[in-house]
Amino acid sequence: MKSANAVIAMHLSDWWGNSSRLQRIVQRCRTLATHIDGYLLLLLSLSLLALTPLAAPGYFYEAHDGRHSVFYLVQFDAALRDGALWPTWAMHHIQGYGYPTFLIQAPLGFYLGAMFVWLGAGYTTAVKLTWA
Repeated sequence: MKSANAVIAMHLSDWWGNSSRLQRIVQRCRTLATHIDGYLLLLLSLSLLALTPLAAPGYFYEAHDGRHSVFYLVQFDAALRDGALWPTWAMHHIQGYGYPTFLIQAPLGFYLGAMFVWLGAGYTTAVKLTWA
């Protein structure tokens, strides 16, 4: 009995006209799909190991920048909802007087975090997803 790839190659060869070329393409796709690089697997496992503290309960707010990262995202999201497409002013900093925080901070991460908030994640979860 022929394998599924051989059957697909046979049917497509009638349409394409060159079965050996198509069989080489199918074989190459199978080789790429089954080949897993050991170094990539090691890199991913070490990265997951380094990210595990973010899942621990209570760890995030004890981190040195956990609380103010959430506060910055809340302020950035509030400025976006007020209509500022390039927010520069964080209105609740300095005890309500405001501060130009986002002139100093790079905005790309905050835009990504605001997107996660708009998709339904909470502010803390959005910060974890953005900066992890």
